[in-house]
Amino acid sequence: MTTKGVVDKYSKKYKEYCKNVTEDELNEALTVLSKYIGREGDDIFIRDEYKKEARKMEYEDEFADAIYDFVEYKNPTCYTAYNARMIREEENPMDLIYMALYKRHSNRQTYAKNRERVEKEKKQKEEYPALKYMFIRESGIIVSRDIDNPNEKTFDFVSVEVFKGTYSIEFIKQHRDEIMDAVLYKISKSRKFTKFNVPVSILKLDKIRIIGCDMILYFSIKEL
Repeated sequence: MTTKGVVDKYSKKYKEYCKNVTEDELNEALTVLSKYIGREGDDIFIRDEYKKEARKMEYEDEFADAIYDFVEYKNPTCYTAYNARMIREEENPMDLIYMALYKRHSNRQTYAKNRERVEKEKKQKEEYPALKYMFIRESGIIVSRDIDNPNEKTFDFVSVEVFKGTYSIEFIKQHRDEIMDAVLYKISKSRKFTKFNVPVSILKLDKIRIIGCDMILYFSIKEL
């Protein structure tokens, strides 16, 4: 089964992971995949009966479902399902085992990162209520220099695009302080800004421009 599109077996991360796979993890995978992969002593092999059936199915559904269940532990995603169905017959059954273990490891890392992001966003919304009704995209934060400033280690302006939805100008005026706190917080966490190693307190708001469902806040640097 080809592994193209599932795991890059030549990547540094994959090779490093395989070095640290334990015997218990291998045995766990063998148990889960025992219908397809057998073991006699130190010899691990793809079962002949599976090869025969797999060829009829064009090496897909049943084996893919086993990998699918194993790597996701009954918590599947469409992306993993797609990867599982990209699997075809491997000459070396150990590759299948390492692939399954690595995919599970990667999925768990992704799940942990997503959970951390959700918790972070939840905390932000609690601290900055304006974020409950407006969206500030990372791509909407632009840090730029004046046309006469050639120094790439500095900046002169920051603009932030905020999706305001259908909220009125009156609503924006009423929640101006909350919105400003939320925008400055987003700027302070943006890599585009943090690389300059300066506080957001150096910024002053010059103007707010409303365009349809968006508004753009323009900042410059305070005079010292």
